[in-house]
Amino acid sequence: MINKIFIYGASGHAKVIAATARLCGYEIAGFWEDSLERVGTAFLGSRIVRFEDIPQGVKVFVAFGNNRMRLDKGRQLKATFCIPTLIHPSAQIAEGVKIGTGSYIGALANIDPDCVIEDFCIVNNCANVSHDSVLHDGCHICGGVQLAGHSVIGECAMMGIGSCMIEEHSVGDDAVIGAGGTVIRDIPTKTVAVGTPAKGLNKIHG
Repeated sequence: MINKIFIYGASGHAKVIAATARLCGYEIAGFWEDSLERVGTAFLGSRIVRFEDIPQGVKVFVAFGNNRMRLDKGRQLKATFCIPTLIHPSAQIAEGVKIGTGSYIGALANIDPDCVIEDFCIVNNCANVSHDSVLHDGCHICGGVQLAGHSVIGECAMMGIGSCMIEEHSVGDDAVIGAGGTVIRDIPTKTVAVGTPAKGLNKIHG
């Protein structure tokens, strides 16, 4: 039996999700997005369809790079569709790891024992999440990030590409750590922090 999946989103992150889904044995049944302008056009060898064309209960993956949008849309769709977790075949997942609905684990990512990754998270290529860390809903751990043991990443927060955090520290909800930043102290909610050590530049409003 063919294992089909629809992908919500039709841009850069959707390309990554589609490639991983195919490696995991899925056939892409179609893509859709909120705009109707591209309905009926081809994307990565499949069609962009209308939301109304997707049967209830089928498998759907939410493929938005924007953390808050991915989480909000995913929560809305959970009641109607089956939302899987996607793990690239080259990722290393240790015993005792819990991974929530709609999360994506990228190529060569490593998740150490007893980590918790909640719903609609992204752990991107070559990222390392050390033991006993907790990644809350909707966060994004970018490529090459290094999280030491007992790290806590808040809801919809982002660790920028190549950034790192020492053990037993946290990044608050909706905070952003700039590329290459080094977190050696807790970063508050809705704060943009950059540099080594990472220092808060400004607060994110909204």
